[in-house]
Amino acid sequence: MIQRPSSFVTSLMLIGIFLVGAPGWSAPTQPVRLASDLKHLPGYKVNSLEFKPRVGKVLGGLRYANVPYGYPSAVYLEAPVVALADYELIRRDFAQVKDLNDREIDRWLLENATYLAESQAQQGPAGYHPIQSQVSMDYSAPKDAYRPEGYGRALIFAMPGGGYVDVKGAGASQPAYGSHANGLATLSEGIREFLMEKAISAAFEVDAARNQGNGKELKTVGTYAVIYPGFEVYGVQSPSGMRNEAAGLIVRQAHIRYTALDLVGHLGERDSVHVERILRQFGLSDTGFSQPALPYQGLNTQGASDGAIVDFGTFIAVNGFPKPLLGESGNVLLQPEEVQVDPSLQVPLNVWSETELRSRVECWADAIRDHRLTPAELQEYAAEIQGDLNQRWGLGQN
Repeated sequence: MIQRPSSFVTSLMLIGIFLVGAPGWSAPTQPVRLASDLKHLPGYKVNSLEFKPRVGKVLGGLRYANVPYGYPSAVYLEAPVVALADYELIRRDFAQVKDLNDREIDRWLLENATYLAESQAQQGPAGYHPIQSQVSMDYSAPKDAYRPEGYGRALIFAMPGGGYVDVKGAGASQPAYGSHANGLATLSEGIREFLMEKAISAAFEVDAARNQGNGKELKTVGTYAVIYPGFEVYGVQSPSGMRNEAAGLIVRQAHIRYTALDLVGHLGERDSVHVERILRQFGLSDTGFSQPALPYQGLNTQGASDGAIVDFGTFIAVNGFPKPLLGESGNVLLQPEEVQVDPSLQVPLNVWSETELRSRVECWADAIRDHRLTPAELQEYAAEIQGDLNQRWGLGQN
């Protein structure tokens, strides 16, 4: 049996993607219909799913939600900074900001997407195994958020003028000490996911052009931005050991998670292997969670309901594939000799190897937190890395 992270075991107990209400709550007469309002965004190819905004009970002037999945209240962060953003993608998906400049889009994001679940905001540096440093919050205007079933640390927010964003690291309903369980993401994790998503999206584009439309078209759930919310996550395991790191909010295209065989988020074996076959040509793989000591590898590919790939934390760049790829039942999905790296397509390991990439993003995240690096400088670094790949693969040269 392939070893999976604990989040995978948890997801086995989740059935489908649906939203739950809470006693005493009332829904407005005009629910927001995702399928009809946002057909241009990934993951909304469903006929009946609705997000029905609901308002929780009032306690001390603050709204709160008392269910683990549904409609938690979120409170505004007072000191966030947009560290990295894909302004082209944001303008494409949100017509209401297509004529704004980059700084104006930053303000739009900070005003509407930098919220933390109230259950998370109430955590602090005190107590045994604290999760995070003190968070500077504005409790005067809490905002309703949506947490579909199967989501642990992500919330969905409606944006003014239409559309939704998915914010990873916005807090869990019951935060606990430890990675993923703490409800948070780190800024280095966010920067790495941003870069990896753009690289994989470009690889899919190259593969589609090489196959001239023959075969299944692949895409990613796009990352809009990475935001530093102004506080730290405690006890983060990193290549340099246990450390406190800058927290991060990963703002993505809103999507509905893929569901099959009662699994929320994880693609089936056939789709996962198809993705893996394509990415291996580029020296990329979703086997990053596999234990190095084992004689085989497994996959942890996650996606949206339309098959778009999401969550890039377990994708890595490697020089080859010496081990067989096994499925859940121990069946061989890929032998090492079946697909190997194409040297003409391989991502440069002096940038993309796991050691090099994680070292870079840690350094950048620390520098953003400590005001030694500006978001504009980080944007330039990211653009340079993406530009080198595009040039290597012949993208954007028409």
